Amino acid sequence: MSGRRDYAVSFYLILLDAVTLAASYFISLNLFTLITGKRSANAEIAVLVIFAAFLIVNVLFNTNRFFLKRDRTEEFQAVLKLFVIFIAVLTVLVYVLHVMDELSRIVSGLTALLYFISDYLFRLLLKAFLKKHMKDAGTRLMLITTADAAEDAIRNVLESGRYSRVDGIVITDRDMSGQQIGTVPVVAGRETLFDYTKRSVVDEALILLPDYDEDYVTDVISELGSMGVVVHVALQEFSSLNGFIRQAESVGSYPVLSFLSSEQDVQKMAIKRFFDILFGLIGSLFTLVLTIFIAPAILIESRGPVFFSQLRVGRNGRIFRMYKFRSMYRDAEERKKELMKKNEMNGLMFKMTDDPRITKVGRFLRATSLDEFPQFFNILKGDMSLIGTRPPTIDEFERYQEHHKRRLSMKPGLTGMWQVSGRSTITDFEEVVRLDCYYIDNWSFALDLKIILKTIVAVFTRRGSK
Repeated sequence: MSGRRDYAVSFYLILLDAVTLAASYFISLNLFTLITGKRSANAEIAVLVIFAAFLIVNVLFNTNRFFLKRDRTEEFQAVLKLFVIFIAVLTVLVYVLHVMDELSRIVSGLTALLYFISDYLFRLLLKAFLKKHMKDAGTRLMLITTADAAEDAIRNVLESGRYSRVDGIVITDRDMSGQQIGTVPVVAGRETLFDYTKRSVVDEALILLPDYDEDYVTDVISELGSMGVVVHVALQEFSSLNGFIRQAESVGSYPVLSFLSSEQDVQKMAIKRFFDILFGLIGSLFTLVLTIFIAPAILIESRGPVFFSQLRVGRNGRIFRMYKFRSMYRDAEERKKELMKKNEMNGLMFKMTDDPRITKVGRFLRATSLDEFPQFFNILKGDMSLIGTRPPTIDEFERYQEHHKRRLSMKPGLTGMWQVSGRSTITDFEEVVRLDCYYIDNWSFALDLKIILKTIVAVFTRRGSK
């Protein structure tokens, strides 16, 4: 498991394969027209069938594992394997859909040849570029060790090339909080580790303790794992730990056993991001069109900006600015303090029927979910996903207990399990956490599709919006 780096590499590979396939078909189609003077019949249908085969291959077959570790011969074999699977899937689709006559055999054959050769060459170039310039794609690593082992541990981890930096170090055998070891700040000690992790952005933690206290290490794995943090620890068994996925790997020169609360296929997550960008572009264009009609209505009823922005907490505690069409009066945040006694939610969220801060236009926007459309800009930026968990406000996040943070181990979404599970009737925050964790543990394309369909039904029936 290589964390965000594997996710980023997989995304770049899928994007490269898609662009190479599109370019190969475009060149083949134009060469066919240039040589024969004819245009291939039903080229549009051919494109749809070819890219349907491409998506099926990438969803069902993970051919991108160990990309950075493969040499040229192994890469050739991997591309050949991908090519054979692609041709097989394409053949089945052509047969099942009865579109044999829609695909020109000459164009298809030339496309396949160009795709195979160019994809192999471009993969070699991409690999050389990534090895030279890419490390761990922004993963926030926390190192847990002793004072005497700290300097060597930091140097070893950075020299491995896997991580671009160590963001914080926890010293377990003495109080050094607020000091620095080299350029790395000491962020916590043995007793303050959990509180720091709960409040901060931590993606992965590496435990490197020369003298193991198994009870303490077990507690660290359990607590950090419950927050969605990937924990690496020196390779040994912990018989009292259940419910975590174990993966053996190395961090620097240290053999480690990694504990994950849930495992996600990096290639499928990269495809999820690919679709986020696609729908983010489409949704952003729709938002620009909607603004032409919605902005005047908002401004006529109440003074203030057209868009409402608020700092929210995203994946593993990252802060981002989320956008909506403004549906409340300008003093809504100040008035919220007065209304807290009428909060209908049991826990760390605020919900109120007939909230007096909402404008008449705002009620319509919320009932139709039009106020959410500017979040497509957040999706395009990468702060959010189309499907995910609800991003909390900073004041909600600051009151989280340890197990609450696990719901932030995936990107927040425009819609999700809570939104389609009767959000107006859910009054317990722990139920929201349960639904979000269920989504994280059981994520799949089928589940995303189910949530999208339920969201569409909820929007058109105006169910669940208050």
